[in-house]
Amino acid sequence: MKVCAALAAVGLLSVACQSGAKKATPLNVDEDSGTSDPDSGAGGDDAGSPGNSDAGTVETDGGGVDAGGGGDAGSDATTPLVLTSTLLTTGTTWPVAYACGGAAADVSPPLAWSGGPTAQSYAVVMVDAFFMPPKVHWLIYDMPAATSSLASGIPAGYNVATPTAHQSQGDFAGAQFLSPCPPVGGGAHTYEITVHALDVATLPGLTAASSATDTNAAVAAHTIGSAKMSLTYSR
Repeated sequence: MKVCAALAAVGLLSVACQSGAKKATPLNVDEDSGTSDPDSGAGGDDAGSPGNSDAGTVETDGGGVDAGGGGDAGSDATTPLVLTSTLLTTGTTWPVAYACGGAAADVSPPLAWSGGPTAQSYAVVMVDAFFMPPKVHWLIYDMPAATSSLASGIPAGYNVATPTAHQSQGDFAGAQFLSPCPPVGGGAHTYEITVHALDVATLPGLTAASSATDTNAAVAAHTIGSAKMSLTYSR
């Protein structure tokens, strides 16, 4: 650094100067608010932090949690719960053969699911959403956490052997699957099948005599994730 000094002959005055212009104090720009604040930390960023890039924050995307602290650089730790069927396609019409009066009437459809939160058990509920509140056509619950599918044709009865589970009374029939059966000429009804991931291994307070309303309420109270298929049917 170049330094010049001038001394008065009588030793009363000394002047020192540095060459070059003094640097302006850099400003830190807040990316979220657009405001500018003087730097308070080393390296040109507030308190040494890497700007305002949402470090350390957690975002949820479809039930997942972004890993890592650098914005959206991470991947979801939990993928959304997905429900599929080799027989049914959401947004289409229920197969005639599997509706009331068909060759496979009251035969439950094959279902499979994957992803979603860590569940203690699963339940599957089918309702006719034409009614308010919706009417239960099928409700199977207390399926073990390892369950990821249901074969076609679950037998009627409170106790289910494969997978180990229970079936609730429905709004139109007993503990069994009931096919779509809207009134003739009454227009299309919407039938929704939902798989629920539950936070308990066994739903509390339910018996073979429990109503569809009570069982459905218990499912809703313990749901931590769900996925739905929706189809229509008319006669």
